[in-house]
Amino acid sequence: MKATKEIDTRQNSDNELSKLLCEGAQKCAGHLNRFFADWKAVRLKILLLSFCLFTGGYCLFLIINGLLPAKGPPGQPIVQHLNVPGKQFSHPNKKQ
Repeated sequence: MKATKEIDTRQNSDNELSKLLCEGAQKCAGHLNRFFADWKAVRLKILLLSFCLFTGGYCLFLIINGLLPAKGPPGQPIVQHLNVPGKQFSHPNKKQ
């Protein structure tokens, strides 16, 4: 019996949360509908196209940036894997 009470209270809290989210989404949709009601279709299409190009370009930037080899911040020692003992680390300002 205890488990069913826990499930019921969890479902009630989930239902309340979903109701709040739906109400908020409906309010937001109403505001956006009123804001964009006077806009012409061409202007809306240009806005949609620019939004898609911007977000797609940013997504590609993040993907490419994640695939490229990482460079350390300036002033940090760069690890070099050499077989010479004592020369594993080099200072970026020092010439060897």
